[in-house]
Amino acid sequence: MATQWMDSIGVIPSVLLAVSTGIAFGFGNGAIVAFIGISAFIGTLGTGAIAQGIVQKITGGSAKNGFPDGFLRISSDDTLGIPNEVWIMFLVGALLWLLLTRTEVGRRIDAIGGNREAARLAGIRISRYILLVFVISATCAAFAGMLAASELDSAYANAGDTYLLDAFTACFIGAAVFKPGEFQIPGTLVGVLISATLFNGLSQVGVEAYWQFITKGLILVLAVAASGVLLKRRTR
Repeated sequence: MATQWMDSIGVIPSVLLAVSTGIAFGFGNGAIVAFIGISAFIGTLGTGAIAQGIVQKITGGSAKNGFPDGFLRISSDDTLGIPNEVWIMFLVGALLWLLLTRTEVGRRIDAIGGNREAARLAGIRISRYILLVFVISATCAAFAGMLAASELDSAYANAGDTYLLDAFTACFIGAAVFKPGEFQIPGTLVGVLISATLFNGLSQVGVEAYWQFITKGLILVLAVAASGVLLKRRTR
């Protein structure tokens, strides 16, 4: 069905439709967390299961491939000798960094993350910004899913599960690099580069898959521990 949609309405409208669907789910997640008060973990877990069920119904539980060449070129082409996916990563990272560090919205989001009660007492409308953060996160996730489908020429319901551990690892590596104990965009980008280089290297030298999972788990545990220790030292 995905390939039929793309053939009938075109690549760009299909991409916009996919991203818009992600935004809709982000808005729903943000609404139930910000205005109803459901735990973010429970809320996203529940809506994630709903989304997976919908996708399985649409696809019949099987992977879909055979996307148009225009869609596949999004990830396969390069600009100035650098893959488009790398350019997109740094562009999105730069936009998020500018938002969080150079705008009033970003400073308020940072304040909520640092101390929600203090932010509330300062007059910040916390619910509104929580909703915005969920929408931004969902937009990035939808874009990432689109890039993965373009790279693999395949789309299926649980395609993102394989990236979950890598994403956590990259974030916590980043939290131990620039500002110890704090999640921030430059550190996360560095974490992505470090983890991708390491894990790709393990695959290239023929390390068994189970050792790769063990290595990923150990690095995640060490990164979380290092981030926590460094944060405690900063707050003393």
